[in-house]
Amino acid sequence: MYRILIFKPSCVKWSVYSIRYDDDLKSIKLTIPPFQGRPDQEAYLEWEKKIELVFKCHNYSEAKKVKLVAIEFSDYAMIWWDQLTTSRRRNREWPISTWAEMKAIM
Repeated sequence: MYRILIFKPSCVKWSVYSIRYDDDLKSIKLTIPPFQGRPDQEAYLEWEKKIELVFKCHNYSEAKKVKLVAIEFSDYAMIWWDQLTTSRRRNREWPISTWAEMKAIM
């Protein structure tokens, strides 16, 4: 919310007006689109772009972004994610903790 002071010479006083901008998208319910993990590069890039748009509307932590995306994996993507996380755990590697790291591995 912004406040603007305006001087009105006709009434010799200052008036305060509040202007409210409705750019807060946090209250809008957005869904993460599902991802099946098909080998179609165009489909992946479109899915990634949709995810980026959702993340621009919400101020999620990096850890939450990874969890939200992983929840929407199905079919081959779910199997791949399960194998990846299991392998990293067995090899005592750090878990995937950021959306950027997740995208790089995908």
